[in-house]
Amino acid sequence: MQKKIAFYLDRETVEIDALIADSTKLRELLLKRRSVLITDVVTGRKQV
Repeated sequence: MQKKIAFYLDRETVEIDALIADSTKLRELLLKRRSVLITDVVTGRKQV
């Protein structure tokens, strides 16, 4: 029974780690996008 629980927890941990990695990548992309957007507005390349 303990092995089943350990296996289940290992699987869940892998899934959680993948979700954390995905959210970290998304956050980085959003921060880059924000920076580019601010730069484009400040330099006049984009109208608000």
